[in-house]
Amino acid sequence: MPRFGLLIASGVLAAGAVSVSAGTLTAAKATTRSAPSADERAAPSACQASLVRYEWNKRAGGARWLSTRAGRSRLEGYLYAYHEYLGDARVNRSERVVLRAGKPEKIAWFSTTWGGSRLTVTGKRLDGPGTLSQRFRAAVSPSGFYPSGIRIPTAGCWQLTLRTEDWLHRLVVEAVDPASADTCDPTPVQASGSIRLVPTRSGISAAWGWRTEDGGALLYAGGRTPDGGNTKVLWRATQPGGLLAVRGTQLGGTETFRQTFNEAGSPSGYWPSIIVVPTPGCWLLTARGIGETAGIVVARVVAG
Repeated sequence: MPRFGLLIASGVLAAGAVSVSAGTLTAAKATTRSAPSADERAAPSACQASLVRYEWNKRAGGARWLSTRAGRSRLEGYLYAYHEYLGDARVNRSERVVLRAGKPEKIAWFSTTWGGSRLTVTGKRLDGPGTLSQRFRAAVSPSGFYPSGIRIPTAGCWQLTLRTEDWLHRLVVEAVDPASADTCDPTPVQASGSIRLVPTRSGISAAWGWRTEDGGALLYAGGRTPDGGNTKVLWRATQPGGLLAVRGTQLGGTETFRQTFNEAGSPSGYWPSIIVVPTPGCWLLTARGIGETAGIVVARVVAG
């Protein structure tokens, strides 16, 4: 059994650590879904789109983002509307950038190299017929920013070319038909009782004691379970050291919260926590602060 599994099963950590039973998962009833299931919709895509990033980026202001480089020029794209559809399994389980087809996506582009007053975006669909062309003007301030509302016309795998007078960048995005606004597809809980945060390259995982009827991450509001226990989550990272910050964002709502946790004294690489979500709903949890990594969990939160 992996070291992580042994620690969880025994429930023994250093003083002050939290014990979580991976063998006992509490199930809660979920609303009946229509076909196809979240797992079917989130099946791996052949589209090799650019990686989506959840690490803190000061210019992004906490938004999800992407980056590309051409020569000395680095281009970052800040996905300001991404949180609006992170309840969709096709998005919250993907390591790569997924946009909604047919909707203008609010993306601010920042280049380390000034390119002029106009940005031209052209696109070509890689897995079928389709093209696009749009133009956007540079922001007056700050320098190097290009606000945009890129609209991908149809679902598919798209190569975008972003061009100014002085630089050119190419990147690939996947576009999907939008899900309904109230879609909430929680992150799957593995049979061992653990969750691998997305993106998996973050190296962050969590011991999770509760799941929905269809196997997704479940939490109870207020930090208390129906049997009077606490909503204990044990986080693990391949890059030990420092504080772990967990930020919660209510998907489809306006509430947020933030908690920070200290690493357990021994063994290293574990962060015991009690996650206190203020209200029921569909929640995005972003774990940051372990080195330069960050990952997400989408959880369905119900009343305790």
